[in-house]
Amino acid sequence: MNKHNTSFANHVNSRLSALRMTEDLKDKIRNRMTEDSFVNIADKRLPALSMTEDIKQNVLNRIKGNTFADQANERLSGMQMTENMKHKVLSRIRQSLVSGYTLGHIPLRTAAVLVLLLMTATAFALTDGFGIFSLMSHVLPNLGNVQEQAQGMVQKELAEHSFEHVDVKVTEAVYDGKYIHVAYSVRDRDATEPFTQDDVDGLSDYHSFDAAAKDNVSWQTLDWIEVDGVNYYPLGYSGSIAGPQPGEVVSWVQFDLTGAVLNDTFSVHLPIVWKDSPEELDFTMRKGGLQGVYNLDVPQDTRVGNHIIRIQEALFTPIRIYFRTELIFDAGVPMDEVAELTWKWMDEAKLTDQNGDNPLLIADWAGGFTGDNHAWVKNMKGEYEDQIVDPSKPVSGILFHEFIPLESYPDFLRFGIGEDSVLITHIKPD
Repeated sequence: MNKHNTSFANHVNSRLSALRMTEDLKDKIRNRMTEDSFVNIADKRLPALSMTEDIKQNVLNRIKGNTFADQANERLSGMQMTENMKHKVLSRIRQSLVSGYTLGHIPLRTAAVLVLLLMTATAFALTDGFGIFSLMSHVLPNLGNVQEQAQGMVQKELAEHSFEHVDVKVTEAVYDGKYIHVAYSVRDRDATEPFTQDDVDGLSDYHSFDAAAKDNVSWQTLDWIEVDGVNYYPLGYSGSIAGPQPGEVVSWVQFDLTGAVLNDTFSVHLPIVWKDSPEELDFTMRKGGLQGVYNLDVPQDTRVGNHIIRIQEALFTPIRIYFRTELIFDAGVPMDEVAELTWKWMDEAKLTDQNGDNPLLIADWAGGFTGDNHAWVKNMKGEYEDQIVDPSKPVSGILFHEFIPLESYPDFLRFGIGEDSVLITHIKPD
């Protein structure tokens, strides 16, 4: 069976089995996905959105007519972005179709309607905390499990501004050397009662939060962040929950700052009101508390059968462990086999002790292929598929894994799938 043609509900069901959440929460998501087809769910949810009937019908027609990936490919061709960025977007969408429940990896605006529909299926379990790590755990259990020292890295009460109808506060932010996580609150000053989580799950940023819409405030997500004058973009999970005050929504977004060279104190600008955000919502952060952030020396390349495992990055922080891995397949290995093992690694790779026991909890993952000898093109049937450009040359899969950190680690760690794995020495640099 072609994985791209299996039902969306089956994808969700298969992925849920690997997620670490309560069975009750898994059942809620399964029920939402299996009671109705994806198109029927879209048909039910779209009438609640503040958009014209023409736009609603266009969205439904696109969902019914072609795959989401095909539509994205057509739309991306007209967007002003580099070919490399288009490739990244498409790779993440294709990955979501192959592996199922990986919506957090689709750039937030690329799949706005899809994200909205699925967020209604994943209710946030409220706790008594609205700090940034609590918000993470609202999105997915264990996501906010961090080392104790991570609490000291959080910077609080960073900025606030009152618009005509809503108050906005940047409540917390934390930088771990790779991601900057931001939590902010939007509150309707005229509201008399708090939102329920069902209220928030039913809202969208298509002007359903009326008070925020009147002020053009982006209450649910942000398209970018400006750090020291450079734009960076959201990647991975995000979420919004009902706040404790009347008419309040609290949101968390994480931005990928990979490769950023920051000053000890750096400036942050959030596009709360697109390109017209007031200066009062700008703030500065200290690049402190990073003594718990370090890169391990990566092991030598390891050959297993027809491919080489190359660990490109093993970054440990008090908030996450980040692994970037390349699987280099020998020339002549067919694309189907390359794809199968790449997706298998994406879904099943574990970080364990040296004996393969005591696996760390997975926080997030993504995968795709490097563009040097890979293309995603239409075949003779007019369907998009992965292809090797030159079969006489190697082709590579690329993998990104994030793990929940421990307070301490054994001297040796193993990363991979069973015997298809590498041994890593855990020595924290001086």
